[in-house]
Amino acid sequence: MWPSSLLSHAGAPAVLISAILAATVPQLGEAQAMVPRQPSSPATLRTLDASARAELLETREQVWRAWFAYDSVQLERLLPADGFLAVGADSVWRTREQTFAESRAFVKSGGRLVSIEFPRTEMQVFGDVVVIYTTFRFTTEHGGQRNTSAGNAVEVFERRGGVWQNPSWYLDFFPTG
Repeated sequence: MWPSSLLSHAGAPAVLISAILAATVPQLGEAQAMVPRQPSSPATLRTLDASARAELLETREQVWRAWFAYDSVQLERLLPADGFLAVGADSVWRTREQTFAESRAFVKSGGRLVSIEFPRTEMQVFGDVVVIYTTFRFTTEHGGQRNTSAGNAVEVFERRGGVWQNPSWYLDFFPTG
């Protein structure tokens, strides 16, 4: 949809978020896209109370842990079948099926998650959609060798039928020492 030269640019996260918001937050002009809309009903979220924030952060961690463990039951529940899109630091766009296959391949190759943390997390709430901006750091083990990775992520969550689902994310890794 967008030229590959644009996607490899540092502005790729902004392009991705703009596209996601355009699809999930209709009737907002470009200049208004970063302003939370007014709730249209009592069930629509405008801000997250402590309980909803804790639930959302727990769901976010469940998604990461489910991917590293290839927990297909959790992945099926948390990654919606319609409209899913993941973009990695390699600028490759992945479907839900490709994301499942990569998770399965990681586990099949003997990889396992040792630890994960999210040192900084910020959120923007747009009705039933929340965009999470976060830093992450995780350690995996494969064949007795440990590897630590870190980076930034932009994750989109939508509340559907009382459950937080993760229809999209963008990951960007940076060197670790």
